[in-house]
Amino acid sequence: EVTVADDYATPALANAEALVTYIAQRPPGPDETAAVRGFLERGGRWFAIHTSNAVPSDCALPSVIGSRFPAHPPYGPFRVEITKPHDPLLAGIEAFEVEDELYVVEQQDGLEVLLHAHWGGSVRAVAVAEAKQPLMYRRRVGAGEIVYLALGHCNPAGVVTGGATVGERRGSWQSSEFRDLVRRCVQWAAGSS
Repeated sequence: EVTVADDYATPALANAEALVTYIAQRPPGPDETAAVRGFLERGGRWFAIHTSNAVPSDCALPSVIGSRFPAHPPYGPFRVEITKPHDPLLAGIEAFEVEDELYVVEQQDGLEVLLHAHWGGSVRAVAVAEAKQPLMYRRRVGAGEIVYLALGHCNPAGVVTGGATVGERRGSWQSSEFRDLVRRCVQWAAGSS
């Protein structure tokens, strides 16, 4: 049974076994964050995609999900590297190229990075040192676990970004490796892997 909701405080979360989010600009309030923490602490699995961690700096969600997205360099191509090749979610997947938004995230403790990209430069006039930028990680919360996958930007033609109208962007969704990762992570969240 699947329930679709536009917030984290849905009554279904109290009895859910899995949570999948692919959400933008929807920061949860304190009650919603507490509901997600409770879901995880009792053993739930959360697969969070792309902007699931795009929240204001005063939001408590990063203390649960393990990161916060503040910015990214311009949309473009980059190489995705495998950090933990022996993890079951990554079995048989080799490094691959994508066009996407390369998220530069503020990290919390307890992240087991599975995928990364090497990047350094300037984001919103802030210099970022060349480093491994985590693109996918696991994090334990109580008896539960989160898998976060930063890739996944897409938009229809005609969207205005940075003051310019852009064409259709399918981002990582064009990549068979990314689609395989999404499938595996949904199966993992549902407890079937």
